[in-house]
Amino acid sequence: MRFFILLNLIFSFLQAQTVKQYTTDEDPRIMCVDFSIVLPYGKSRITAIDNPRLIKVRGLIEDDKLKSEYRYALINSIKRVRFKVSDKNSIEKGDKTGYSVNIFDNVEKAEKKSYWDIFLSKNKEFKLRINLGLGSSDINLSGLKVKTAHISTASADATINYFSGQANQIEMDSLQLKTEIGNVTFNNLQMARVKNLTADIGFGKLKLIYGGGNTTVSNVNVKIGTGKLVVKLPANDLPVKIKINSSSFASVEVPKGFKRKDGNIYINENFYESAPNAVIFNVDVSLGKVVFLTN
Repeated sequence: MRFFILLNLIFSFLQAQTVKQYTTDEDPRIMCVDFSIVLPYGKSRITAIDNPRLIKVRGLIEDDKLKSEYRYALINSIKRVRFKVSDKNSIEKGDKTGYSVNIFDNVEKAEKKSYWDIFLSKNKEFKLRINLGLGSSDINLSGLKVKTAHISTASADATINYFSGQANQIEMDSLQLKTEIGNVTFNNLQMARVKNLTADIGFGKLKLIYGGGNTTVSNVNVKIGTGKLVVKLPANDLPVKIKINSSSFASVEVPKGFKRKDGNIYINENFYESAPNAVIFNVDVSLGKVVFLTN
C-alpha cells in the first residue's frame, strides 16, 4: 500500500513539473525577427547567445493550469515569433497589450509558477515586445541588434541592462516602457542608442540610469499618473534639456547645476540646440514624483 502511495506522489510531482524548450534556427532568408513574449506569471531571464539559433527558450512550469505556446512564421524576410504563457483561471479579456491579469494576486505564488530562460542571437535584427504580468524579469540586451522594443509590466519588477562595451549594435528607432504598479530599472540607457523613448507610469516606479558616452540624440517622453520617475545622469559629458509639465500636486526635483529658462524648462551647461548626443526630456506628471539626479 505504501509503495503505491509513494508512486502516486512521485507521479503527481512529475505532472506538476513540466520542462519546456523551443528553438528557432538561423535562416539566410531572415532579415529581421519580430518577437513577442507574454509572461503573465513567473521569473524570466532574457539575454544574448552566440550560436546558430536565432532564439532559444527553455523553462519550467510548476502549475498544471499553465500552458505555453510557441508559434512562428516567415513573412517575406521577417520571422514572426510568438511565445506566450497563459492560465485560463487568471487571463481575462485582453487589453491593447494582448492580455491582462489580476495584479493583486499572490506574487510569491506567481513567481513559483514558471521560470524561463530566453536567449537571442546577436546576428539578426530584432523587434521586441515583452509583456510581463506578475513576478520578475532580468532583461540583458547587451550586444544585440534591437531596432524597436516595447516592454510592459503590470506588477512585475523588471531590470533592463546593457553591460560595458556591449552597446546596441544598431540605433534603436523606438523604445516604449510601461508600468502599472511594478518597478522598472534601465541601466546604461545611453548604450541602447535609442532615438525616441516613450514611457507610461501608472502607480509604479521607473528608474532610468545613464552613463557616459552617449552618441545618439534621444527624445524621452514620459507620462506619470501617481507613480515615480527617477533619472540618474552623469555629472558631465551629457547635454540634457528637461521640460516638465506638472500640476500643483506633483513633486519635482532637478539638480542644482541646471539653469531654468522659460518657466518649466531646464538645461545643463553642456546643452546646446544642435548637440549631436543630447537627451531631451518631456515629462508630464499629475500626482506623481519626478527626480533628476547627477552622479
